[in-house]
Order: sequence, then structure tokens, then C-alpha cells
Amino acid sequence: MKSKISHPKSILILPEINEFINSLDINHVISKEVRENMAFSLTRFLEHSIAKYIKGQEEHGGDIRDRDLAFEIEQEFYDTFWYNEAMHNWPAGPGELK
Repeated sequence: MKSKISHPKSILILPEINEFINSLDINHVISKEVRENMAFSLTRFLEHSIAKYIKGQEEHGGDIRDRDLAFEIEQEFYDTFWYNEAMHNWPAGPGELK
């Protein structure tokens, strides 16, 4: 099930992103359905990543450039490993298998 795009501006930019993707010379290698999924995913990414960044700024403040970004990325990578493992390789819940 797809996550939703909820912000009104996101709904407006989805067709623009779709148009951009379709303007690339990829129609012979990427199906219309996949191109539409790409546009949806990019729009959703923009909406959610900007919202998450703003939330982080509200919680932590400061200028992102003042942080040790290599360290921060490394920490995120560690979390991503475990999220991926739990999503793909661990039972869905106590006593359940995926």
C-alpha cells in the first residue's frame, strides 16, 4: 500500500515531476507505470523529507552545517541497517513470520 501525499502543494507538483520524468529519453527502458511510481516516490520524498528536516530544526535548532555531518551520516547508516534487517529478515511480531 502506498503512503499518501497529503500536502496540497505536493499534489500540485506531482504532475510536474511526472512531466519531467516523461521528458527524459527513458520511455523505451522504463514502463509508464514505473515512471508514474517514480514521480509519486519523488513527490512523497520531497514532502516528507522537508517536513522531517523542519521538525529536526524545531527540536535541535542551529545550522546543519555546524554539525559533524560525516558522523551524523554514519549514525544514520547504522540505524538504516537495523531498520532494513527488521523489515526484511525478522519475524513480523512475536510468534509471527513474514
